[in-house]
Amino acid sequence: MAIVAAERVGEALVPALTLAAAGHLTIDPAAANWLIAAAGSHAGEAEGGLPELTIREGDILRSIAAGHSVRQTARSLGIAEKTVENTQARLFRKLGARNRAGALATAHALGLLELLDP
Repeated sequence: MAIVAAERVGEALVPALTLAAAGHLTIDPAAANWLIAAAGSHAGEAEGGLPELTIREGDILRSIAAGHSVRQTARSLGIAEKTVENTQARLFRKLGARNRAGALATAHALGLLELLDP
C-alpha cells in the first residue's frame, strides 16, 4: 500500500508504488502528519490508547493488510461475505476510517499491524 500526498504525486508516486509492489507499506512524509492527526482520536479506544479489536476484527485487518478482497477474506476465513462486510464496518468505526486504505493507514500509524503479527 502506498499513501502519497496529492501535491507530491508527480515526484513520489513511482517510488512509492515500486515499494508497495514489493509488499512494503509506504507513507509519504507529507501525508504522515495527517495520518498521525487522524489516529489521534478514536471511538472504542482501550485505556492504553489503542482500539480494542476482537479476534475477528484482527483477522479482517490482517486480510486487508495482505491486500485480500472481501470475497477472498470470506473464503479464507470460512465465513460469509456479509459477515466480512459487517466486521469490516465495525473495524472502520473503531479506527475512525472511511475505507480499507484509511483503516490500514491508521492501524499502521498506531502500530496495530505489528501487534497482530502471529
